[in-house]
Amino acid sequence: MATLELISYKKEHALSILDQNRVDRNFWAPIQVFGKNTWTFLADEKVVACGGIELSDWRKGTAWFLFSSLFYKFVKTIYKTTKELITETVKRENLVRIDFFVDASNSFAIRYAERLGFECEGLLHSYGPKREDMFIYARIY
Repeated sequence: MATLELISYKKEHALSILDQNRVDRNFWAPIQVFGKNTWTFLADEKVVACGGIELSDWRKGTAWFLFSSLFYKFVKTIYKTTKELITETVKRENLVRIDFFVDASNSFAIRYAERLGFECEGLLHSYGPKREDMFIYARIY
């Protein structure tokens, strides 16, 4: 089995997942996010997942994640590491809240948000880039 490697995020990582998942690049704003609060998981030099926390005002952040089809081979390791990365970011940035918007039709993303400790706060109708319904999840610290 391939070894999972954690590296610094680059825009190209997100673009490779969007292309693999056949998602229109124009509908994904977080690909422009950079910095110490972003990360990428690689296996055999292939992007497995990437994500991060985009900081906003009032000590808040918004989490975002992208997963390739390779993600399912590493789900436990990525989950554990992501939880640690979120904890480190919360402490380093002194955050009190992280939001996470999830497509209401994506049951995997819903489970992932809940396993990371996020709680659903409500359904936002026609909120997504293609007017899809989105759940807003949050984690309070």
